[in-house]
Amino acid sequence: MRTCTHARAHTLTFSQDPKAAAAAAEAVEKAQQEAMAKAKEAAAAAGSKIPAPPKPEAIAIVDQFKDEIKAMHEATGGRVTAIHNTFCTICQANGRPPIPPPAMGQLLELTKEETQKQPVCATEAQLFKALYKMPKADDSADVFKDKVISHLIASTVRCAHSKKQIEVLRPALSALHSGCGGATKDLHAFFMDLMTEEQHSAMPLDMWNMHVMRVHPQVCVCV
Repeated sequence: MRTCTHARAHTLTFSQDPKAAAAAAEAVEKAQQEAMAKAKEAAAAAGSKIPAPPKPEAIAIVDQFKDEIKAMHEATGGRVTAIHNTFCTICQANGRPPIPPPAMGQLLELTKEETQKQPVCATEAQLFKALYKMPKADDSADVFKDKVISHLIASTVRCAHSKKQIEVLRPALSALHSGCGGATKDLHAFFMDLMTEEQHSAMPLDMWNMHVMRVHPQVCVCV
């Protein structure tokens, strides 16, 4: 079962070797920590510099797709995890590396207080601000639609579908959570039953916590 809130910027390759799977999880976590550290260093070096205002040409291009952008914000509820996943998809589709989470926060111009909330959400205005930074000087509206908006629309469709399915499943998922008290080992065991036996060794509990539940690998209870 896959939802927007648990969407991942990277695809995990299942391995039948538990040690290899654990090593892969550690490597991913280390890479994320290094990316966050570099982004923080860059932010510190920049000091309190006010972001440059978007160019009128960029605003004019992005504003041609207001309806699509508003629909995306509504479908995601402004959740930064879903927005971040969409932006990473856009980057990869255009031959660029995924955006580190801290850099996504800077792109949305999130405040420190906003990043400390759970879940972290961006306003519609912040989403527009991030998109205003994306058009290149030689981009036309058609080029921007092909490079950015087409992927944004696809993400909106997926998120809207996921929201509908989650609402259908919510009573059963709530009962499952209540029945096990949110114990991650029990939730992990339940979802492992939905996977093939060959895939079990590729998703140990710590990796499940980090990549699916989006919590610390050693967390025992999810609220």
